[in-house]
Amino acid sequence: MNRQKIEGLLDTRMQTENSSFSDKAVQTDSLDKATQTETVNNRPRPNKCIYIILDKIFNKSVPNPTNLRPGYEMEYIKNYYAYIGYSTPFDFEKALEAEKIFDNLSIIRSHETPQQWADRVRSTLRILINEKYSSYYHVFCLFGSFVQGVTETCYNNCMGKEILISYYRSVYNNKMTICFDCWKLIKVEDIKPKKTYFNGWRRYGYEIKSEDLMKYHWDNECSKANIENRHSDLIFTSNKSKNIIPTSYIIGSQLKALRARDH
Repeated sequence: MNRQKIEGLLDTRMQTENSSFSDKAVQTDSLDKATQTETVNNRPRPNKCIYIILDKIFNKSVPNPTNLRPGYEMEYIKNYYAYIGYSTPFDFEKALEAEKIFDNLSIIRSHETPQQWADRVRSTLRILINEKYSSYYHVFCLFGSFVQGVTETCYNNCMGKEILISYYRSVYNNKMTICFDCWKLIKVEDIKPKKTYFNGWRRYGYEIKSEDLMKYHWDNECSKANIENRHSDLIFTSNKSKNIIPTSYIIGSQLKALRARDH
C-alpha cells in the first residue's frame, strides 16, 4: 500500500477543511467527481472476508463468537486463521492497526446525530477505501459505534516487551452504517445464521457472511455514488465550531504512526 500517497491526500483534505467555505465547495466538488468517475465495486473482498461458522466440530477449535457479525471479534479471527493454517501467519498486531483506523472513524460522538457522523467521516472514509485499505469487520460498510475499543497487552519475559493479546471493539450503535457503494447512511439488521452444506466436510452447518448483512440494502436501496452525497462534506464544514479537530488529521496521524512502526 502506498501510505505516503494516502498521507498526502489526507493532508490535502486537512488543508481543505481549514480553507474558506467557497474554496471548500470547489475542492470538494472536484474530489467527489473524481470519486464518482473511479467508482469501485467494493463488494468482493476475499482477502479479508471472515465467515462465522457454527459447526460442532469446527467450533471445538474455533469457539463460537459472542457477536454474530463477521469480523467483529479479533479473537475469533485469530483462531480462524490458526485452524485454516495459512502459509503466512496471521499478523495480529498489523491487522489491529488497520482495524483501529476504521473503528476510530466509526465512533459517533455524544453531541452528534447519526447523519452528522456520516457527513463528518464520509470523505476520509472514501479516501481509505479508494486507497485499498480494508477491515475484517467493516468490509462493505462502516458500522457506527459508541466508544473506542479496548486493547489488552501482556509483558513477554522472553521477548522483553509488551505484546498485544486481544482487542475488544466498542458496542455498535443502533445498527446505523455507511454503505461503501452508495455512501448513504443506512440501517443494517442483524440476521440469523443460514443452514449451509460444507462440501469439504460433507456435512451441514450454519454460517453468516458479511455480504448477508448487506443483501437487503443491495437488492432494494443501494445505488452507487448517489448524487445526494455529492456535497455532503459541506454540511460538516459549515459547522461554526472551530474547536473540532478534522477527522482527516486524526486518521493521517494514525497512518503516519503505522508507517513509522513498519520501519
